[in-house]
Amino acid sequence: MAKRMTATDKWKDNWFRHLEPKYKLLWIFILDECDCAGIWECDLELASIFTGFEYDYEETKKIFEGRIIEINGKWFIPKFIAFQYGELREDSKVHQAVIKQLTKYNLYPIPTLSIQYDKGIDTLTDTLKEKDKDKEKEKDKEKDKEKDKKKEQEKKEKKEVIKFIENKLIIPDDIFEQFASEFGRDLLINEIPKMERWLKFNKPKKDYKRFIFNWLNKAKDDGYENNNTNTKQYRITKAGGATTTEDIIRGTEIARKLLERDEACNA
Repeated sequence: MAKRMTATDKWKDNWFRHLEPKYKLLWIFILDECDCAGIWECDLELASIFTGFEYDYEETKKIFEGRIIEINGKWFIPKFIAFQYGELREDSKVHQAVIKQLTKYNLYPIPTLSIQYDKGIDTLTDTLKEKDKDKEKEKDKEKDKEKDKKKEQEKKEKKEVIKFIENKLIIPDDIFEQFASEFGRDLLINEIPKMERWLKFNKPKKDYKRFIFNWLNKAKDDGYENNNTNTKQYRITKAGGATTTEDIIRGTEIARKLLERDEACNA
């Protein structure tokens, strides 16, 4: 059963309220019985059975003049389209069926009626156009929000990306600290050179962060033990905010020398 919108202010419409009751009923009947494109197979005999009134074809056509277009025994209500769908769009699946039906009877683009009348049961074109414009504006706003969100995400991902350049893992400081916090700084520093040697002879990774995470997880499960637990670790941070293996090794060597100096002083 088809469901359609109806104008609740039709009873105040100047043209509609001056109709005789039988024509008011007929008009509502036509709007309910026409197809999706507002085309009604003109059958006043059938209408009489449902409404209980008799209708003369010529008289009825004259009363509805300016609101219908006669085409091969059918009546087309142009304003039905504007009221039910607003402005037809060829990229809309719902509208495509309507356009196909209109094209079949050479009614697309929709012809303009010569008589202008007050807004009522079959005239809401301007209001619907405004609503369509508002919808388009809302869609544009949503698209802009999505674009901004995507840019922020790309910016964040670009900032936090781990790179493998010239056989060296370049790890941003914030990610390095995340790994150090979760797996321990000693394990991380010990395993990075091993990862680099492995990566040197294998295919590049799409996600180095995931690769490092899985590697450290395995190393932890294998029971890694740090043989230099007393060694102070120093990390050299470059201006770019990333630490290379060379920086880590250099920091470790500095720590070892400082430890040797402390031991010599305490001897």
